[in-house]
Amino acid sequence: MTANEKLQDLLLERSLILERIKGSVSNDLTKVYDELFKDISKRINESDLTIKQSERLIKLLEKDLVIPYAELGNDLNALAQDESKFMLNAVNAAAGIDIATTLPTNKTINKIANASLMEGATIKNWFGSLEQSLQFDVAREVRQSIIQGKTNKEVTNNLKNILGTSLRRSQTLARTAVSTISNDARMQTINENEDIFKGYVWKSTFDGRVRPEHLLRDGATWGLDKKGLNEKGKKYSFARVPFGFNCRCILLPLIKSFRELDI
Repeated sequence: MTANEKLQDLLLERSLILERIKGSVSNDLTKVYDELFKDISKRINESDLTIKQSERLIKLLEKDLVIPYAELGNDLNALAQDESKFMLNAVNAAAGIDIATTLPTNKTINKIANASLMEGATIKNWFGSLEQSLQFDVAREVRQSIIQGKTNKEVTNNLKNILGTSLRRSQTLARTAVSTISNDARMQTINENEDIFKGYVWKSTFDGRVRPEHLLRDGATWGLDKKGLNEKGKKYSFARVPFGFNCRCILLPLIKSFRELDI
């Protein structure tokens, strides 16, 4: 088995661990939203749904509807640290000798955790936007329900649906954030040791949820200059992963041979 085949196996095994991390984060967010629903349900059931009281009620609900990003941010920072170390150790384990020696600085890791872009915005900004959207939707529903004369129970049921939609969006953001941070940390580790690599190869996850555009890129190979090395690499331009929300694709670095490394 070649060094690149060994590295591929290690990274694919690591991907399974990351899927479990994504599941854990999703479960944590479910608990957060359960608490949010309990809080706003209590507010609604203790209130007289009148036009006069509506704005006061909405302000109270907005105070309850806060998605705690700080804890997730700390977890993502720790993930970036772990992934950079994993990448370094995996390369050395695959090669059989310590050819990768440089880790990204703590400053660089912090930047990856806090400023990595996901579909054109930082992860923190995505969650901030989600929180604002949730507060807007809840406020709109309360006003509309009061005008229509709905009961407290009807309002609570409608708000439960709104929170359910927001929860699914937040879980999508969290899963994509884990993929983004882990891959960015790996890529930065590759950049720090780029003299031992010669390119990248795209690997897709083969199951019923794989997207056609992801599947078509499987096996595409590019050099460090991002130019295609094989037919697929020439057909499809280089792109970082995740390639869209919920993407589970990974980019595998290609280690130079011992001859190419003058070993």
